[in-house]
Amino acid sequence: MKTVAPALFYLILFLSVACCEDIGGDFDYDRHDADCPLVTGLFPDLARFDEIVEVRGANFFSRDPQQYEVYIDGKLIDRSRIVEVLNDSTLRFRVPEKAGSGQVQIKLPYLACNGSTSDGPSFTYQYTVGSSVIFAGDSASTECTDCLHGPRGLEVDPEGDLWVADYTHNVVREIRPNGDRGTIIRTIGQRNTLPECTCVNAPNSIDEAVCFFFPSDLALGQGDDVFVIESESEKQLISRISKNKDGGCFLYAGNCDGTPGDCTGQLDLVFPSSIAWDNIGKTHYIVDNSRITTIAQGCNTSTLPFPDGQNQLAVAIDINPSRSDNQPTVLYWNATDQLYRLARIESDKNLAPVPMINSPFLMPVALTSDKKGNFFLVDRDANQVFIVYANGQVLPLFDGASSPLNAPAGIVLDENADDGSILYLSDTGNNIIRAFFLK
Repeated sequence: MKTVAPALFYLILFLSVACCEDIGGDFDYDRHDADCPLVTGLFPDLARFDEIVEVRGANFFSRDPQQYEVYIDGKLIDRSRIVEVLNDSTLRFRVPEKAGSGQVQIKLPYLACNGSTSDGPSFTYQYTVGSSVIFAGDSASTECTDCLHGPRGLEVDPEGDLWVADYTHNVVREIRPNGDRGTIIRTIGQRNTLPECTCVNAPNSIDEAVCFFFPSDLALGQGDDVFVIESESEKQLISRISKNKDGGCFLYAGNCDGTPGDCTGQLDLVFPSSIAWDNIGKTHYIVDNSRITTIAQGCNTSTLPFPDGQNQLAVAIDINPSRSDNQPTVLYWNATDQLYRLARIESDKNLAPVPMINSPFLMPVALTSDKKGNFFLVDRDANQVFIVYANGQVLPLFDGASSPLNAPAGIVLDENADDGSILYLSDTGNNIIRAFFLK
């Protein structure tokens, strides 16, 4: 009978131990080829940066956290964020910063199941404010050159510039980020006064010759177009200006002193309050007289009825071209149950309710959304921003009495900023624009 030399025996033993250590010293060899890790639940399924989420399931073979891979929405999180594996059915990880939202997946990439991935439930990343700055305006004055007076509607263009409807000054501002402070690079309109000017089209007008009558909201359109809602008591209008300084100014909708807009037709605007542009359907969605009016290509206008008729009153409209569904979303007041709600406008023009577990709002006046379908509602009376998460939970952005806002009236989210996601808010009562850096 042949025997193994002592040196060879110890070499085989050493390699066996090293192999076991590589996959976790407590690995269960009897199960690794038969059962895959299984994820059945997340607790909680909504969490902030650095909070711990517990993944529950079965067949977590190794107690070594470094043996696992955890994915959120297809993105691998750093293994250092995996805190511990308590037992065969419980794994805990610490939420990374800006983790995003989506399906959670667990993978044991060594021997178990040949490295297959277990798909779990969806996780929702809860936003928090990292820091904030006064981006534009001066809370102590409305008269300086760069001062604002009652700013309202906001938009961010593809270059990252912020467009502001400076309501009481009767102008539109273009503000370029410059560090923590924005620089006003363009002012369109005759500031402070309701000028005695005509409302005819002005294809060659300079910025200082443009007339606005209390601009309250705006929307970026096709190409260089910027559409501005004006809501002065006797002049409810929509004007079209250009990001190009030589683009002129045109009356788009409404009737001003007998001059009809390009797309007026049978459309009679009554205190328009919100506007959004659908770049895919080439259609404007406008909230006026608590209804939803659309202006499509060729100036075809229509009014979308609510399912319950007069019991539902539209407040504001939002379209995020970065969202996968690209559907317009309307904020409305339901007079039947006296609650504010959200609904998506589907391709057949029917309204599909957005799930909301609760409706804590006092007077929401504007909304924006992120790429994942979470909605940000600015509540003027509550001095608060509420986030309606994709899982239906509604939570305030500011804890307790920490909100610095005074009657806010405009909101937009820039997810493409160099510093990460920036939430711009018109702090209307303080005559400033605030920038909140989200994490």
